Amino acid sequence: MRPARQGAIGDTITATAREAKERHVTFDCECSNQRGEVVISGSAKVIAPTDKVKRPRTILPDVYLHQHGAWYQRLLTLSSRLEPIRTAVVHPVDGNALPGAIQAAKARPWVAITIR
Repeated sequence: MRPARQGAIGDTITATAREAKERHVTFDCECSNQRGEVVISGSAKVIAPTDKVKRPRTILPDVYLHQHGAWYQRLLTLSSRLEPIRTAVVHPVDGNALPGAIQAAKARPWVAITIR
């Protein structure tokens, strides 16, 4: 499989099968999002069994889907009712430090004071 872009909750999966040669089947697999953009694609080659296969029902685990950044957004929502805190950002040279301080200041959980 070849990843093409990041997938997200709500994406759809489309799978097609090519013509089989005896018991050899190739599935062309393609996962696309709701806009029709391919997220991942590839092929799965399988050999079909000659006899019907029966297996006992398997109990599947619970699956929990989450959206990236949901907890952070919840924190910002909860803190939006509070007064901002004065916070010092010392020597913000890291690639995430300065943009993070600016983003937080815009969301108002704190008043950023940069110290160089």
